[in-house]
Amino acid sequence: MTLLCLTHTSSLPAYELLLTSLVKQAMQILPRGVHTLALRGGGGSLSDQGKTMAGLPAFLLRTYENNKQPGLKPGLAAGVLLSYDLPVHTDRDGRPIIRFLVSRSRSFQQTLASLIHEVNIQPSEWHRGLLRPQAWGQFMSQAFHAGRRAELKIQQKQGKDSTEELQNKQHFSWLWARDQLTDVIKSAAKDSPVVQGNCILALSGLAAAAAKYESNLPRDVGSSLQAPPECVPAAAWLSMVMDTLLSIVSSGYKPRGQVFPWFLHRSYSGENTASSIARSCAALGLSLLAPVLVGWHREGVAEVLGALRARLPRDGGPGADDSQAVQFHSGLALGALLGCLHRQHLRDHSSPVDPSLLTTALEALEQCSFNPNLEYNCWPSSGTPPARDSVLAYSVACVCVSAFAVGLVDAVKADEVMGILRTLTEESQQILLAEGCPTMQRLAAVNGLVALVGSESYLIQFKVESEQSSLQQGRLNDVIRTITQIVTFSGAIGLQSNSACLVGHLHFAHMSTSHTHTTVPQDFSYLPENSILRAVLDFLIQAGKKGPDVVHPTLVKTAVASLASVGASFQYPPVNWTTVLSPLMRLNFREEVQHQCMVLAASQAQSSQSAALFLGTWLSPPLVHCLSFPTQAQLYESLGSWMKHVSEDKLQAFVEGLGDDEVDLYVGMATCLSELSDTEIERVVRVTEVDMEKSCFTLAFLTSRGRLPLLSLNDVVGGVLRGWPGPRVGWLLLQTFYQCVPKQTEWLLELMGHIRNVAYGSASVECADTKLATDFLLQLFAGAVVSWGDAAGPLLLGLRPSWSSSRAAGLPPSLCGEERLAEGALPACLTALPRGLKLLLEKEPWSGHSQKFLDWLLSIAEGPEECLSTASITAAKAALQALRSCAEFKKKGIWTRAYGW
Repeated sequence: MTLLCLTHTSSLPAYELLLTSLVKQAMQILPRGVHTLALRGGGGSLSDQGKTMAGLPAFLLRTYENNKQPGLKPGLAAGVLLSYDLPVHTDRDGRPIIRFLVSRSRSFQQTLASLIHEVNIQPSEWHRGLLRPQAWGQFMSQAFHAGRRAELKIQQKQGKDSTEELQNKQHFSWLWARDQLTDVIKSAAKDSPVVQGNCILALSGLAAAAAKYESNLPRDVGSSLQAPPECVPAAAWLSMVMDTLLSIVSSGYKPRGQVFPWFLHRSYSGENTASSIARSCAALGLSLLAPVLVGWHREGVAEVLGALRARLPRDGGPGADDSQAVQFHSGLALGALLGCLHRQHLRDHSSPVDPSLLTTALEALEQCSFNPNLEYNCWPSSGTPPARDSVLAYSVACVCVSAFAVGLVDAVKADEVMGILRTLTEESQQILLAEGCPTMQRLAAVNGLVALVGSESYLIQFKVESEQSSLQQGRLNDVIRTITQIVTFSGAIGLQSNSACLVGHLHFAHMSTSHTHTTVPQDFSYLPENSILRAVLDFLIQAGKKGPDVVHPTLVKTAVASLASVGASFQYPPVNWTTVLSPLMRLNFREEVQHQCMVLAASQAQSSQSAALFLGTWLSPPLVHCLSFPTQAQLYESLGSWMKHVSEDKLQAFVEGLGDDEVDLYVGMATCLSELSDTEIERVVRVTEVDMEKSCFTLAFLTSRGRLPLLSLNDVVGGVLRGWPGPRVGWLLLQTFYQCVPKQTEWLLELMGHIRNVAYGSASVECADTKLATDFLLQLFAGAVVSWGDAAGPLLLGLRPSWSSSRAAGLPPSLCGEERLAEGALPACLTALPRGLKLLLEKEPWSGHSQKFLDWLLSIAEGPEECLSTASITAAKAALQALRSCAEFKKKGIWTRAYGW
């Protein structure tokens, strides 16, 4: 890549060919296991350190399953909870194997049942109280997605249901997965207080996972599908979780609806009988429900914050709760919840909660934390000074690390502290392995070791370089080996149990901070240093940081074009494409770079979720309008390769824009549908409330070409009568009438009979107001008459002889013309009805039906006023007057009724 920067501009095309060839060669010799290892290892290096960290879940699970010592179970169970992960087995084509997906889902459920019973909870272990909510939240999120994925694959494999039923089941399979895990929690909830506490945290984690998943579902698709009756709706279920937790925490809380009856927390007199462990865990569980509060129950933010504030210790007197453990965990939960709400406020919503609520709660928490009168009073009085000292030391460490991060400590002091840390690491390893040392000293050493190599990094997050030095990697590797050796061979049960939990803690922290909030690496740093893929991607990342003023756009185009060319044939190793490509799109790197970035994202969308998300972002207005015409054309050409991997709402917006802006392409799609059988057309072009206008256009086009009869438009007419939105449907129907030739008479006479039956109550319609129904039907009749009888009237209304002749006519390139013309065209036809009907009945074969038209007009003019509006009756009378010269009108029975004699 250094050679690229030195290459003359005239030689860049040839250099691009060379670079493309090198990238292709690198992909051909890429090890098969690099994809799996990159994802499982969180993007760590392919060194021994990455393998050691990635092997911790299997080691802990294997030790947990083979353990025969009861004293080791709590620690091993906690370690498994923190690190549990099962690989997804795939076939040669990279597709998940269904039977293994089902087995994986069942394993999560079985492990959940075991961990609920065996993970221990000690209220005095303040350090694990920090970790417990996040651990259960991560485990339940994995279990939820594993269950949903297995259910999806089973439904796809069976294929017994119709397309609509299968789509409905797949859309709501997440409810099935949620209820399966809920049943597992329910079966264990009535046991000991510790088991109840774990059940409460598991239920809270499941609610957070379900709320996050549901918030990402496309709203328009879900509104058109019917949830299974046996599943509780998402909003009601989340409300039950919220009310259950608040009822356990606060004895004075009155739930708005049902609560889960598994937790016996109220006596007959209404007193709170829940244990202090259950109340502490319920408070911690509330801290996990920030996604629920922001997305579903914003009105509940004040209730939750108020309930947690009420449990805080009070100055000069006893706390609101008799249990000091509940006081401590309420403060911990309040701080965690405030942090989550703050992040949700910045990232997802413009104003999710009232800022004063957060400020007031934070002030209350600060008063408790910094009030000297409450010092140490919120913890058991039997707490030893060393325990208090450990809390103080931990707090000081957090402050010091934050000070290092923001540069408040000078380099000399930082270097001095680093030297002390290195010495402590070496000494702690020696103490830990020395069997003759006291157990408490060895336990302190193992706690210090995991902290020194990053176990607390999930709590203290600051921006650092993602790639660790070889010295750091080696030290982490040594610590992991030392602790696993203790877990396997040490004779001290307490040390073994705590070490198992701590090594799981270390794995949890590493996975939580490897790539902030993504599950894929930020770059190709896990590839060898001499990899051309790593070099090209690093060049693009640096270009995005430095901008076009430092790195010339032609150099960036050469690099990204090589990846885009090879990407059409190969699946690149996992990387966060959004992080790499977004700066190149936003900065002024010219249209050529943007074009190549979109081509690269489209080629990788099938195998990379980050590429699909990046592509979906740029397909949405207004960003899609920033793309050049060649780029948009390329996306249209490659639509078939990426359309299944972009969210439905993004794809819908992109394709609908295509239909409005490129009407010729939309006409071509409708022409392709005309080659199908009538049954297939009816299945594909199904008139629904969501797709009203699109279905109307397709049916209107096929009808105007004679492929379908005019009777096929009856479903569209029925949709309008039901009140389905479609302001431009009338315009589309007029366009159909103007171009349609066959079987006009039969359809119009049938419409006339239907209007009369509706007006006189002989036929019912799904419309709240009969007058609105007859008005629309009469306007439809007038539109057909004007289109077929008057040559000048349709031109005044803006109708065209062809669907794709808008540009030739100087009209806007839209399916339905200007909005004001589309909405007012059909009602305007009533004004032109008298002239249009007179001209129509002068033609064949219409002249032979003059008597039928006169009788029908008389029935409308004399119809009941409660079913016909004044405008409709007036239009019918005016049409009768326009037919005065007709021979049938001169009959005494006709003209006397027409003049009201």
